[in-house]
Amino acid sequence: MTGSSSSPLSSDSREAAEALFDEGVIEYDRGQYDNAIAKYQEALTIFRNLNDAIWSARALNALGLAFHNQALSLAFYTPGDIGEREKAFTNAAQSYQESLQFSIEDRGRTAEIFTNLGEAYKGIGNYSEAIKAYQKALEIYSQELQNLENIRGIRIRVLIVGLSHLQLKQYDESEMYCKQALEILAGVEDIEQVNLLVELGDLYFSKGEKVLEEGSSDGLEEFSIALEFFYKAWQIHRSSVKQQGGIFARQQEKDILERISTTSGRAANCIEPPRTIDDTPPTIITPRP
Repeated sequence: MTGSSSSPLSSDSREAAEALFDEGVIEYDRGQYDNAIAKYQEALTIFRNLNDAIWSARALNALGLAFHNQALSLAFYTPGDIGEREKAFTNAAQSYQESLQFSIEDRGRTAEIFTNLGEAYKGIGNYSEAIKAYQKALEIYSQELQNLENIRGIRIRVLIVGLSHLQLKQYDESEMYCKQALEILAGVEDIEQVNLLVELGDLYFSKGEKVLEEGSSDGLEEFSIALEFFYKAWQIHRSSVKQQGGIFARQQEKDILERISTTSGRAANCIEPPRTIDDTPPTIITPRP
């Protein structure tokens, strides 16, 4: 709640804080994130002293965005500096979290902050928290705002988080997040669901290859599950995506069918061939003398 004080000092402080915030926005737009962070932090200190919840929440979200883009810049310009990048993402997540502690009537802004929070957690590599934040945003967009564009954006983010685990060969966690994404995508027969089903098929194909290498089993179960996902992806592609036409749609169908063929071969190789019946007469046992 905004403070009720109307003293000249309070008014002057508010004007100074808003001016600092505006300066921060200018620096942010210029890509000078260090300068923007400094301006936002100064403004935030004043807004907190004034007990201004609305401006404090806004400044914290802006601060989170500045830290966030600082992290992205570090990833681009100094890809080897993982420590500083992770620190910036952590600062961004903390700022977004603090912003959400204030009661904000603008539910669209709240959903936006949850989305930003999910992105920050994804940057850190904390995929569990990223999923939670995305699902909070999705709940607001779908139930309260019915914002289809943002609902689609969140679905894509959940897909990316699940696939991040696949790329890291963390199969169990990847499977969990991909299945969460499937639940979110339920009933939506479009390119997103096709992509996710293909990735799940790839996941189980990789798991099948892994168990073969380890010799722990024959991999038939994993290859069979992979086939189910590939076939479902192909069905949806034919009924929905292929109708859109174009080179991409044709190439994607070809890729899916090649996966089905390759995986079928791998599954067939896991099955022990039947023993042939030897129809030659048995060797005669020489009688004992």
